[in-house]
Amino acid sequence: MTHHVVVHLPKNPTLFIGEARLLRVIRSTIEETTGIDTQVRISEKYSTAVNVNFFDFHLDVDTFRLMFDDVGSAVRRFFENYFFEMNVEINLNWYSGSITDTT
Repeated sequence: MTHHVVVHLPKNPTLFIGEARLLRVIRSTIEETTGIDTQVRISEKYSTAVNVNFFDFHLDVDTFRLMFDDVGSAVRRFFENYFFEMNVEINLNWYSGSITDTT
């Protein structure tokens, strides 16, 4: 089963995270929160005129039981905690995410 997650990040050099690290932390956050082993890859990344980077993730999940809200919460919580620990002020509305079943 594959689930689709889109994470929107502000385009700001002080908030830059390398793609490899971003994949690792999202995967580990989901695994720690749900106990589900995931394979995460970036399928597409592009910028828009509104100064936002869009990271388009496809999560291949080897299970038929997945609470969508749990994964969405895990991803959101990671980003909020990560930037808080870096002492970076963010507007909590900067994050948006969605999960849809693409099977």
